[in-house]
Amino acid sequence: MKAWTAVTRYAAWVGGAALIVLMSVTVIDIAGRNAGVLYLQGVIELSNITVVCLGMLGLGYCFTRRGHIVVDLATMATPPRLNRALDALWLAVAAAVLGAMAVLMWQEGWSLHESGEVSDNLRWSPLVFYVPAAAGAGIAALTCAAMAWTQVFRGAAPGEGKNDAGI
Repeated sequence: MKAWTAVTRYAAWVGGAALIVLMSVTVIDIAGRNAGVLYLQGVIELSNITVVCLGMLGLGYCFTRRGHIVVDLATMATPPRLNRALDALWLAVAAAVLGAMAVLMWQEGWSLHESGEVSDNLRWSPLVFYVPAAAGAGIAALTCAAMAWTQVFRGAAPGEGKNDAGI
């Protein structure tokens, strides 16, 4: 599982780098326009791809770090074993939903690519946008499945084990 945690960390780093690119391109474009010396073609496409990378590629790592906001008013008084079972159930649900999203994103991106769709300014294939999104959803789905498996078959509670994810 250490290798998989490294995969999620790497994907999150790519997403973080995308945020730096997004901020840099936006600042350069706005400054250049205001100074009347520069207009960056394709800023919308660059913004779209960086937001996709930032959002989708960070999901798996967020799950491994248990970085999601949780309000557990309903489970505060329940036994830890039941909480582990509920957590495993919702991780399995998240894995199924994210896995379905990954497949649907890949199918939609491929369908648009095959039909000849391209982005407005840079004329990029839709796969440029859909592949990172599908990859991020797939990584997150596998992460959730591994975490659910760990909790069910190893009895690891959240926060137990070698990292915050118990894996």
